[in-house]
Amino acid sequence: MKPAVHRTVLAVDVAGFSDQGRSNRDRVAVRDGLYAALVSAFRVCGIAWEVCHHEDRGDGVLLLAPPDVAKGLFTEVLPDALLAGLHGHNAGRPAAERMRLRVAVHAGEVHFDDHGVVGAAVNHTFRLLDAPPVKAALTGSASPLVLVVSDWFQDEVVRHSPASRPDEFRRVRFTVKETTGTAWVRVPGEPRPPVDGEVPRQLPAHTPQFSGRLVELDTLDVVLGDTSTVVIDGMAGVGKTALALHWAHLNTERFPDGQLYVNLRGVDPVSAPLLNAEAVRGFLDALGVPPDSIPVDLHAQAALYRSRVATRRMLIVLDNAADAEHVRPLLPGGDSPSRVVVTSRDRLTSLVTEEGAHAVPLAVPDDEEAEALLALRLGGRRAAAEPDAVRLLVQRCARLPLALAVTAARAGAAPHVPLRDLAEELGDEQDRLDVLDAGDPRTSLRAVFSWSYRTLPAPAARLFRLLGGAPGPDTGLHAAASLVGADLSSTRRAAAELTRAHLLEEHTPGRFRCHDLLRAYAAELAEEDPADRDAAVRRVLDHYLHTGFAASAAIEPFRHPVALSPPVRGAVVRPIGSRTRAAAWFTAEYACILAAVDRAAATGLDVHAWQLPWTFASYLYWYGHWHDLVACLGTAMAAARRLGDVAARAMTHRLLGNAYSDLGRRDESLAELARAATAFHEIDDVEGEAFARYSTAVVLDRFGMPAEAIDRAHEALRLYRRTGNRTVEARTLSAVGWFEARLGHYDHALEQCGRALELLHALGDLQGEADTLNSMGFAKAGLGLHDEAVAHHRRALELWQESGNESHRARTLTQLGDIHAAAGDPRAAHEAWRQALDILEALGNPATDDLRAKLEHH
Repeated sequence: MKPAVHRTVLAVDVAGFSDQGRSNRDRVAVRDGLYAALVSAFRVCGIAWEVCHHEDRGDGVLLLAPPDVAKGLFTEVLPDALLAGLHGHNAGRPAAERMRLRVAVHAGEVHFDDHGVVGAAVNHTFRLLDAPPVKAALTGSASPLVLVVSDWFQDEVVRHSPASRPDEFRRVRFTVKETTGTAWVRVPGEPRPPVDGEVPRQLPAHTPQFSGRLVELDTLDVVLGDTSTVVIDGMAGVGKTALALHWAHLNTERFPDGQLYVNLRGVDPVSAPLLNAEAVRGFLDALGVPPDSIPVDLHAQAALYRSRVATRRMLIVLDNAADAEHVRPLLPGGDSPSRVVVTSRDRLTSLVTEEGAHAVPLAVPDDEEAEALLALRLGGRRAAAEPDAVRLLVQRCARLPLALAVTAARAGAAPHVPLRDLAEELGDEQDRLDVLDAGDPRTSLRAVFSWSYRTLPAPAARLFRLLGGAPGPDTGLHAAASLVGADLSSTRRAAAELTRAHLLEEHTPGRFRCHDLLRAYAAELAEEDPADRDAAVRRVLDHYLHTGFAASAAIEPFRHPVALSPPVRGAVVRPIGSRTRAAAWFTAEYACILAAVDRAAATGLDVHAWQLPWTFASYLYWYGHWHDLVACLGTAMAAARRLGDVAARAMTHRLLGNAYSDLGRRDESLAELARAATAFHEIDDVEGEAFARYSTAVVLDRFGMPAEAIDRAHEALRLYRRTGNRTVEARTLSAVGWFEARLGHYDHALEQCGRALELLHALGDLQGEADTLNSMGFAKAGLGLHDEAVAHHRRALELWQESGNESHRARTLTQLGDIHAAAGDPRAAHEAWRQALDILEALGNPATDDLRAKLEHH
């Protein structure tokens, strides 16, 4: 045998060469085309075909380059040259004569003997060629070529060569026969579509201590090549989410248009499952759809969501689904290139049988994988020193990954305690491990949780207990501090202790959540001191109430106020300040506040149960969460009636009236507003009654009754003037002007709007000024005063831009275009309409048909 020589090894395989649809004549044509493409590509690379060692493999070729040939040529030049040859061969040929290739590149020591070549490098190259992720990459691509390189080749050649396009390679894991490892895949010629705006990247962090699951990872690689949806199902704590997120992070480059993630809370011991409407709405927000462009109806929202992902290559992770119906509205349309990974304790059989999803059942790992996982978390040296104890710990944790993680955290907190002692301690808890032997994880982990909990410092232990009763799926730092009645610094230190012990996860900076089993265990512990638990609930509800009050004032400073009792001692109120920060706080705490309303009602805190919905009604209204608003206001109304509080009922009636109006429920809206006005009048709340009359006017105008609206607006105006509230008086005066203009009373409209404009300008209400100028421009146009109408609209546009209200700027531009068109200036009209259309399209607003029609006909 000749001495080994280090060579670049290239293996090529024709996909589907032996397919029954090919005749022998077709196969000859494919082989001729294969060699012609290879010879031509090598010529482009400057490599003489004759100096290379090549062996025919029937449906492919093995090739070894001379030692002096630069290895970079095989990733810098060869892929594009070979791709050109493939396109040239395939063009105009029948399907049976076309070819698609997998090409593997490696390098290593190769021996030559009388029979050919031999060496581990050759074997490894063929293993790369047969790797399931490589086959899946070719199957899932329109390109006729996929390139895979070894870890060695990636590290020594590709990553140092910009011409090799290292950013287009993605790392994959594979198992073929006796070989398990990683490789790097690129699909030359595959388009990387540009993505406008911000790309959503919602994947939570995944654990760096992930181990094993190679079969499942390979299955996901292959299945998600040509199947749109997979369902990972298994018992609680088995690692469904960990597997989904680990695979997702390994494959982010396959999804250039972003990743969406939602925890559906299908099985949650504290919070109710996330509603389909909430999940769809969250995805629409992540996709950048403006709130005023989102329809009210769930089916319409789901259709809008499907249209948004129809042409995007996205990864969508739907975590912890309750059942198939929990998932269906969140699935893209059948032709979408996006892929969906669902995790659930349920098998979701109907999703598999009816929607074509592929099931990936996840069992507990075998002994070898479980021991490897525990050893990784413990540290190799410590695990190697006590292998019998590691095996015993795995046995007593029933190989459940969640139990193993907590066990390792406990061991890490006690580095000098032998693992054998920890195993014996776990074994001594037989009275609380009965269900562990039976396979029910809910109580099986109490022993593990208890001895992990007992090592905590007192502040961390108390925080852990009280988090079990916190409303919502997660808890912000200020809410956590309110639970324990402590300052932010000490609360953060306690939370850090819990995260280190893997009893808490900081999934987003400053926001914490527990696994559902840990949270249930914490709630059980809190039952031991009900007085402390109940006081914590009161503090955290005060946190949400008073922070929400401040945030509401920032979003809508002209609301009819409510009187709050001071927060109890220990409740932490978060500073808000700007409207932007207020909206961000409401968005982050949205699910928690909804849960807080229910918690207040369930615990008899009826004042909180009606005031909490009041605090975030403006947010829900401005951002289009009308269904949630109505549901919360129903809870608020029940609480107000239990309290016998007429003022609370009056405010809730008014808010319900506004919400029903936005849902298109006119009669219910007007009925609620009438009840509000009556209740406010009963308690002599003049400003409250004025608000109710004003809201009634707006609703009447919205439903095509401007004459009736004027009457209600004048009633409101008379009442406001008694209160001395100049801002709402000015806005109501402006509304009267608009109603008059809608009736064609243009002179009277201008009189009312002119008075309103002076007041609003003096008060610094930019949006009120812009709205009033818009109405004045409409009235001027009605009088035929074209130049003045244009001037009013242009000034309104400046104010809308200054205040950042793009949707209202588009409305004013549309009206400006109408004015130009009526005055016989189609060019100016076209320009205004075009600007309005550009704004609406940038906002993702689908209501553009009227504008397009105007542009087509002028």
